[in-house]
Amino acid sequence: MSSGGYTVIALAGGIYHPERMGAHCQDHPSRRECRPDARAIFERLPDRDAASLSHKDPRFRAVFAIAPALGPGFAIEDLAEVKIPVGIVASAQDEWVPLADNAGHYAELIPSAKLTVLPKGGHFTFLAVCSDQGRERAKDICVDIDPTVDRLAVHEQVDKLVLQFFDTYLR
Repeated sequence: MSSGGYTVIALAGGIYHPERMGAHCQDHPSRRECRPDARAIFERLPDRDAASLSHKDPRFRAVFAIAPALGPGFAIEDLAEVKIPVGIVASAQDEWVPLADNAGHYAELIPSAKLTVLPKGGHFTFLAVCSDQGRERAKDICVDIDPTVDRLAVHEQVDKLVLQFFDTYLR
């Protein structure tokens, strides 16, 4: 999920370019993925130049990305080596990695991608159902932007999507 979604796309053959993400953030500095605290995480990495290397792993025959991040860091040529099936699920209301720039962007540029968009829920809806204490102490990740979302029902729906995807492509 999120950075993990990006990771499976990289393992499938996608090559991230931080300068593309930087250009996106210059154009959209108020987006959450472009805030200074979010950028600082990447800038502190000792091997950030390695991000633009290929991390394709031929052992993977299909990948499934949930709310994948860093979409603006890819152009069509950066995803040309993704030749395996790619399943993607995201929320139409994702407040951290907007659909159009991330999951939708990947799905548009990867010919083998199949995107499922959930109409309700935010970025963290895909995380575990939180306890009352979690909802009190970790509101950012435990309280969904749409209070009518049933995380457990979303998880069941995503579980079915993932199982169907891998049954189709790995059996």
